Amino acid sequence: MTMLRLAASLTAALILNSCSDQAPLQPETAARARAIPLVDHHQHFRSLRTTELYHSHIYKGKTARPNPVAIDADDIIGQLNEAGIKRAVILSLGYWFESPVFGRLPNAHQLVRAENEWTAAEAARFPDRLAAFCSFNPLTDHALRELEWCGSSGKFRGLKMHFGNSKVDIRRPDHAQKVVRVFQAANAARLPMVVHMWTDPTYEEEGAEHATAFLNRILPAAPDVVVQIAHLAGGGRTTEAAFEVFADAIAANDPRTRNLYFDIATSAVPDQLSRADVETLARLLRQVGMDRILYGTDAPVPPNLSAREGWRAFRRLLPLSDEEIMDIADNVAPYMR
Repeated sequence: MTMLRLAASLTAALILNSCSDQAPLQPETAARARAIPLVDHHQHFRSLRTTELYHSHIYKGKTARPNPVAIDADDIIGQLNEAGIKRAVILSLGYWFESPVFGRLPNAHQLVRAENEWTAAEAARFPDRLAAFCSFNPLTDHALRELEWCGSSGKFRGLKMHFGNSKVDIRRPDHAQKVVRVFQAANAARLPMVVHMWTDPTYEEEGAEHATAFLNRILPAAPDVVVQIAHLAGGGRTTEAAFEVFADAIAANDPRTRNLYFDIATSAVPDQLSRADVETLARLLRQVGMDRILYGTDAPVPPNLSAREGWRAFRRLLPLSDEEIMDIADNVAPYMR
């Protein structure tokens, strides 16, 4: 099974063109160069609290560490302006404070709420350009309470769930049951969802199992709202096995996929993308239909690319027609219309 690997810099993407087996760059026609996404459907703020949490984990035991720096609305607006993108969806990082990755925090729920509130307040500074999504760990006892607050507050356009960060395995009946309850409540509240399905490194081999469980157990619980699968069903990398499950279901006109969309965040920032990799990805994109593909950047911190560089890498690496590239740029999720 071909794996679609992702990397950290646009420079690496350009170097690939010199290798015979690597993905060649597409001709930068005038039409291709003019295509600019109307919406960045996958962006993040990062408060000082989340940055400090991240640093305490990554630099544990080390005396030298960078100073924590927040990414706020001004930073994202600057990124959008540089890329020529009009609007962005801001996905709260509140779920970090309930993540087993960072350990148990005694006041986790209060920190989740504080992060969600800060994200909403920052987005509200530019209401015509930024839309906030609330977040939490769907396995916690207070998940439904946080969802109810998010929906009733009027501050959020939808919800973000990160199965990997929250250590959700929807193949487990107990996990699936809790996630289904969240999806049912989100559907009742008419809250669209962005879902990061990737869970751990073994997902590359088991991606089809996760995608099948999502399609069979989870997705039917939210038939009336948009569900946006982040990173084309991967997490920092796209997994063909997972994405192909959804592509096959869509090609078969499976009614469960009626409101299913995919964002391309970090899907074409290659390290070792081969010609076969990008051709496979292009085939799968065509199979699900370009109208379901949404542009997204992810958090604009290294090793991720900026909004401008991320879009440029995608349009230059994917063997899509100019018309297909322009279709993706023009796509706007129903929740942003």
